[in-house]
Amino acid sequence: MKMFFWNSITVARRDFMAIVATPSFLLFLLAPLFFMGLGLFSTLGSSSIMQAERNKEMLAVVLPHQELMLAKRSDDLLRANMAADSQPLRIEYRVPPSAQPNYDAIFNQSGRERTAMLYGSLDKPQILDRRRDSRSGEYLRLLARQAVLERGLGAVKTPTAELRVVPFPASAKNGHDFNSAKMIAMLSITAIFMLTLLIVSQATSGIAEEKANKVIEILAAAVPLESVFLGKLLAMMGVGVIFVVFWGLLGSLGGTAFAFSQILSGDGAALQGAALQAPLTHEHSLTQNVAPAVGWAVYSLLAMAYTICTFLLYGSLFLGMGGLASSPREVQMLSFPLVILQMMAFMLAASSVAGGMDGHMGLLAQIIPFTTPYAMLGRAAVDSNLWVHGLALMWQMIWIGVMINLSVRLFRRGVLGSGDWRFWRAVSR
Repeated sequence: MKMFFWNSITVARRDFMAIVATPSFLLFLLAPLFFMGLGLFSTLGSSSIMQAERNKEMLAVVLPHQELMLAKRSDDLLRANMAADSQPLRIEYRVPPSAQPNYDAIFNQSGRERTAMLYGSLDKPQILDRRRDSRSGEYLRLLARQAVLERGLGAVKTPTAELRVVPFPASAKNGHDFNSAKMIAMLSITAIFMLTLLIVSQATSGIAEEKANKVIEILAAAVPLESVFLGKLLAMMGVGVIFVVFWGLLGSLGGTAFAFSQILSGDGAALQGAALQAPLTHEHSLTQNVAPAVGWAVYSLLAMAYTICTFLLYGSLFLGMGGLASSPREVQMLSFPLVILQMMAFMLAASSVAGGMDGHMGLLAQIIPFTTPYAMLGRAAVDSNLWVHGLALMWQMIWIGVMINLSVRLFRRGVLGSGDWRFWRAVSR
């Protein structure tokens, strides 16, 4: 066993140096520049998600039927006298579902983004608000006053609404902006998809080239083919690490240089002032920081774990199929369905993040082994529960073992076997 792993490390070092110690590797590192278009589309998609979430925001009025109609007429009158850019959020009108309804439950109903709610009666109105002194709460106070005036009681008394602040239910232990968390999820799974697609898809062409040059036969004569397979898989992961470190350092240096340039140009104070004023001008300010639900430290560890799972899962599959190719034409034939599979997994995971991780699409994406790393990383951004990631990682380990076992069979038979029906009978045994 010790010799097996030593042989694997030797093959990994050989493949790693053969890729990294070449001038073309620099072009490979700069390849993401050609994917900026895809990143732009991903950003636009994330922005549309955030806009869709903002469109879900609404006010609520829960009053008896007659008072509800009066409040609706007053709302129409008030909106008619407001400018288009100062219109309040749309109002959902509801009759109390029972004699003693649970107004907090109505306010926090899942799937609704109610920022403020007027309930009780017009004589003694009460308001639930997400933030004290918000525009939504002020408008509902004005609405209640206007409705009472419309009813003709304005000369007798003017009711004073009782305000109770009820923050949005926190989806994480430290609180987070749900829309920003969705954007973090989209950017994370897009980065993993691009990285995996860029590196893993090169495995098939590399194996075919070594088969054509008879290099693979020399390796097979020197060490077991299982060691060759594992070594190539480790080398692929090493290239991925170099890729991530290079772009991480480049991004950090770029961000630092931009910050210093703003400070030196005298715009730092303006930027700081804009940042301090931003929460005051945003109607739906849910949190004090922009972070994934599980926190940045745990999210980074989960991102690393799911990236490794993605490399092992797709890398073993691509290496196994690459062992079957003996020409560039066969490389293209075998790579195309695998790339399509990878793109379908990415799109399913992205759809689950946009539609909700607890929906049918989200549950399906978390169960299918080829989409589990993407979907679970997206879930970590919007859900603070950690035990599901333990189950997901165990589920991934099972399927990684299955795929490596199958891919090793394909690799061995593809390198040593011939192209007849006996090959497939040998693989199935």
